[in-house]
Amino acid sequence: MNPSDPAANLPPAPAASTGRLGAWALGAGLLAGIVAWLIGEAAYNAFRPPYAAQHVMGQVIMKASFADQSAADSKNATLAFAVLGGLLGTALGMAGGLARQSARTGAMAAAAGLVLGGVLGAVASRALLPVYFHALEVAQEALSRDLTLPLLVHGGIWAACGLAGVAFGIGLGGGRAVVVKAGFGGPHRRHPGRGPL
Repeated sequence: MNPSDPAANLPPAPAASTGRLGAWALGAGLLAGIVAWLIGEAAYNAFRPPYAAQHVMGQVIMKASFADQSAADSKNATLAFAVLGGLLGTALGMAGGLARQSARTGAMAAAAGLVLGGVLGAVASRALLPVYFHALEVAQEALSRDLTLPLLVHGGIWAACGLAGVAFGIGLGGGRAVVVKAGFGGPHRRHPGRGPL
């Protein structure tokens, strides 16, 4: 045991099986996903673009420009992904603490997960969504037939949100290795008398 490891100073916790830890993580992820979806639907048009009169086929209609619509859509998507990341980190942090039978550790990990997940979701959105909207502006018809880019953009943002899983490792009271593995969804090995490490 390494005395400099933060986990060495934690009180012993009941060991949890890998299957039980997986159930906690899966349950937390599903709960976070459902709640984030409900919030995202409720806030779907939180940001609205300005509308201006445009002449289309001899008629005057009120319509947003592509740039304004894209900016509003990007803000709405960023909000939705920040909520997803924040809720995922919160749920996984609390799940890690509860799996370790420590509500206090779970609450601290949940708070860390909320901030980390929200920031990761927002930053990844701001970095990747412009790639999608640029492609949409340049070749909208081609993009409608090929889902590769939309899936890559979504996958990149979802992967960033998933890094909030480090909160699960924090909730488990693990050291650096456990926290890093939790962020990447890796397995946890058990250490006698210390719970999942």
